[in-house]
Amino acid sequence: MKHLVHEKSCLLTSIVVLYWTVLLSSLNHLELGKKPHQPQQRWIFAWVDLFMRISTEKKRTRIIKVATDLFIKQGYKDTSLDQIVAICGGSKQTLYRYFSNKEGLFVEVLAYNTKTSLESVFQLADKQSEPLQETLNDFAKKYLKGVCSNPMLSLYRIVSADFNKHDSVPNQFWQTGPHRIHQYLIDFLKSETVSSQLDVENADLACEQLLALIKLDYQNMALIGFDFPTDEELDAHTLVNLSLRRQFFTDY
Repeated sequence: MKHLVHEKSCLLTSIVVLYWTVLLSSLNHLELGKKPHQPQQRWIFAWVDLFMRISTEKKRTRIIKVATDLFIKQGYKDTSLDQIVAICGGSKQTLYRYFSNKEGLFVEVLAYNTKTSLESVFQLADKQSEPLQETLNDFAKKYLKGVCSNPMLSLYRIVSADFNKHDSVPNQFWQTGPHRIHQYLIDFLKSETVSSQLDVENADLACEQLLALIKLDYQNMALIGFDFPTDEELDAHTLVNLSLRRQFFTDY
């Protein structure tokens, strides 16, 4: 395994060296202050831009993942930017350039984890050919697991404990996270697949009420330390609420 890692590292180093050699060679043929006109030069500059974007995005993602782990383990107040830099490498200047400050980093942590943990759960457009009842049951279980387990559960706790008197972070979190991905469910409730089977007059209100019906007290219980329901209990919860959901949809 170490041998393979070493070979990959050497190969990557060789590619980077070759890349910059070709780039510098091309730059030497350019007149200062003029844009590249030759196809080869334009191609090289396009690759430079792509390479830098990929490199930057990888660094940002690495910082966000490390910050997520530290925030969950230590809490927001006890996690410092110095700790994050010590693990990720680089400098605090780089971190400030990406996220402005610690609060800005935490907002990005919230947005990233909402996207990776919950966004795919709400993307129901590709399930319109499946039975509606199965789709809603599957959505309910996945959504409940997402909001009642880490990383989202611990991040919710931090928002409640450390930012309950600061509107900025909760507002940014809501707009870039839950509010944004809820639109997928709203669009699904407006689709022909749903409207042909259920009477949903107000999809926005139906979305809010449906999510509240799914969560019931489970999220609050999880936030204060109760164990998450087993798969059997979760299935039972879903089945019990089928009749409630049917009644709920007929009201809208």
